Amino acid sequence: MIKIIFAVIGLLILWQIARLLSLKGDLSSYRTYWIQQNEVVPKDEYITYVALGDSAAQGIGASKPTKGYVGLVAEEISTRQGKPVRIINLSKSGARAVDIVNDQLPVLKNLKPDIVTLAIGANDVLRYDEPAFRQSIDTIVAALPSGSIMANTPNFSGGRKDHGEIRSMELSAYIDQAVKSREDIKLADLHTSTIAMNSFGTYSADFFHPSDKGYKLWARSFIDQL
Repeated sequence: MIKIIFAVIGLLILWQIARLLSLKGDLSSYRTYWIQQNEVVPKDEYITYVALGDSAAQGIGASKPTKGYVGLVAEEISTRQGKPVRIINLSKSGARAVDIVNDQLPVLKNLKPDIVTLAIGANDVLRYDEPAFRQSIDTIVAALPSGSIMANTPNFSGGRKDHGEIRSMELSAYIDQAVKSREDIKLADLHTSTIAMNSFGTYSADFFHPSDKGYKLWARSFIDQL
């Protein structure tokens, strides 16, 4: 019996290692997917959707890029409007608020989107620089086109107030305040939506990025504001 237990544990460890390696490989393949997808222009009249953000906008952790929240939001927009959606995904894994300012907003400035979404801050929770974060958020909010939807930061502990969650609450509060300073952009309350992400089924192999199930919760935060 003991040998069987150890064998099962060993298989589980190997399975988890394989999942983590696969997730690591997705960082490159999902990035490549969106770079190629950004050049695809529908033949018929379409809606242009620009996504800003980090690895969550890339869909890391989902079974495929379109199963992340960006793909799900685009699908909902297409269903509601009865038109194809062109997704221009400017996000980059590892991005923090300052990277949105330096790398993504300059590109957005030259585009004419019908809708823009942004979720940023998870990486700022992990590598917190309060002055830089606040300044970046102010710059982002001022630069977003009218009608944009910006999310606050996700819940980090299923509602439990540990160190990461306390910091996430602080960042979310600042984003909330900044977004509410403009009447023409909307706030996606991602922090509240992701309190429900308190089970293994809502996270991917690294227990940081959402799974397909988790991304449905993320997408709902944006869809509610469409």
